[in-house]
Amino acid sequence: MPKPKINIKEIILDAPIFLCPLLLVFFLLMEGRSLMFTIFWASISAVSLGLIFGKLSGVPFDWIDIKQKLLNGIISGCQIAVVLG
Repeated sequence: MPKPKINIKEIILDAPIFLCPLLLVFFLLMEGRSLMFTIFWASISAVSLGLIFGKLSGVPFDWIDIKQKLLNGIISGCQIAVVLG
């Protein structure tokens, strides 16, 4: 089975979507902010960066699809919170 080719350009262009919220979490926690504050702003930055990079790449927005995906994420998060107690 041949190895899939890794597109370095795509990895570099997608890195900020992962690294910015991660760095934000690190710096806010080091600053002494609460965990809920940190999670809220990291989530907002991840969603915002995803929308910005999606718009820059020319992908058309389907707001109904975006709303449904956010709703599914919220429901999944609530289910995880219930299971973990």
